[in-house]
Amino acid sequence: MWRAAVVWVIGGVGCCREHAAQVVWVIGGVGSWSEDAAQVFWVIRGVGDSNECAAQVVWVLGGVGSCSECAAQVPPPHGGSEEVATVRTVGKGAVQFSQSKDVLIRRVGNGVVIQTDKPTYRPSQTVFFRILTLNEKFFTAKNKDSKSNRIAQWLDIKTSSGIVDLSFNLTSEPLLGTYTINVDNGQNMKTFVVQEEVLPRFEVTIDSPNAIERSESSFQLKVCGRYTYGKGVNGSAEVLICYSSYSKQDDGCFTETGQTDLQGCFSKSVQTQFYNISMFGYYYVYAIRIYATVEEAGTGVRMTSDKKIPLSFNAGTITFQEMDTYYKVGHPYRIKLMMQKNDGSPLKFFNAALQISFGNETITMESLANNMGYHVFTLDTSKWTGSVYLTVRSF
Repeated sequence: MWRAAVVWVIGGVGCCREHAAQVVWVIGGVGSWSEDAAQVFWVIRGVGDSNECAAQVVWVLGGVGSCSECAAQVPPPHGGSEEVATVRTVGKGAVQFSQSKDVLIRRVGNGVVIQTDKPTYRPSQTVFFRILTLNEKFFTAKNKDSKSNRIAQWLDIKTSSGIVDLSFNLTSEPLLGTYTINVDNGQNMKTFVVQEEVLPRFEVTIDSPNAIERSESSFQLKVCGRYTYGKGVNGSAEVLICYSSYSKQDDGCFTETGQTDLQGCFSKSVQTQFYNISMFGYYYVYAIRIYATVEEAGTGVRMTSDKKIPLSFNAGTITFQEMDTYYKVGHPYRIKLMMQKNDGSPLKFFNAALQISFGNETITMESLANNMGYHVFTLDTSKWTGSVYLTVRSF
């Protein structure tokens, strides 16, 4: 059904003035009526047969005018999606006028939208899809596989508030390719893809420190290739080691190669002097980048991985392992600290100073880490008041 509505206003938008006539084109206006009225005719030409509609134009002297609406069926565009038509108005009565205007008539679709819950499915999965329609008519939905075989059909579907949810299960060995959901004999279609899940043959991991202290002369690097079931890859490894400066990401590189061991790993102690870090200064080189490739023997299949290792000014980290958030005056307060290198190993026999601040008083206690990198402090709380602040540093 095609409908058009034209609203005519005398003397401007929303008001009327004597001896003034103006035509305003508004879609969907709502009119009101007065006893004094002039007859208006408007005709659509240029689309199929002429369609005429009679409307009323209200004439009120010195007051606020009213609008009236004229609605008529409009034929669809001829042989296309849109077409230009001419609307001509003729006013007769107290005021006489004539005016024409071109109107674009555009074909509107039937308003059906099809959505799937995802674009790609695996065998044995359930395909969920939703159909949204802007009318209440019954419709038919069909599903076809990649060979155009019909595998599911829903007849005389009645929507609830214009929406219907449907689903179907894929078999364990379906045809692979593009499937089509067809609504109302091909007028509306939606496609999705069914494919096997292709898992990588193996994955490559890089085991290295999370950070490297700038004064260290070397660090340990391990590159491993392992299949998804855990077995190591028999093959070769190629590792590209680069440093990154603030002026260039890979500002100097060299390559290490070797065969993987029984666990599928290649290990190397990397000498940092190859990077000439000292000649660039502390503020230029900020990270080392590792690009690792493992090639499977016999097949030539290659998998890659990469990692960025920041350079640090610190020899390691200190963390509070055991401590309470509250204290009780007069009762001992115990703190346990752990010192670790950047690679996660214990920072043995390293000094730490703990500073305790409360009120206007500050106390400093020193400790030497044991062979596991731990410090243990037992603090006297007899003089503590209010909040207590703890600060630790190494030296």
